[in-house]
Amino acid sequence: CVASQINQVIVNLLVNAVQSIDSVRGKIIVRTGADGDDVWFEVSDTGSGIEKDVLKRVFEPFFTTKPLGQGTGLGLPLSFGIVQSHKGRIEISSEVGQGSTFRVCLPSRQIKG
Repeated sequence: CVASQINQVIVNLLVNAVQSIDSVRGKIIVRTGADGDDVWFEVSDTGSGIEKDVLKRVFEPFFTTKPLGQGTGLGLPLSFGIVQSHKGRIEISSEVGQGSTFRVCLPSRQIKG
C-alpha cells in the first residue's frame, strides 16, 4: 500500500469522528485486525450518528452536513477513492444518537496482473 495515502484515510476518519461528538466528552476507539485475506482498521465514535438518508450520500464529492465554511465534503470521497485504489472497501455502521463506525478493509496481498 501507499502508506501516506492510508494515513490520509485514517486522519480523515479521525477528524470526522472528533467533529461528530457534540458534548465535552466523547469516545473514539481505533481498532485493527485481520479477517481471512483482509486486514482492517476501524474508527468508532460516540457522536451524533448518521441518518439513513445521509448515509447514502457520504461518499459524494462536496456533500456535507456541516455549516457553510466548515466542511468541504471532500474527506470521505477522497478516502473512498484511496481505499478503492488499494482494492479495498469501507463499511459503515451508524445509529443516530449513538455514534458511527467506519471500517476500512484492505487485501493483505495485492494480486499482480
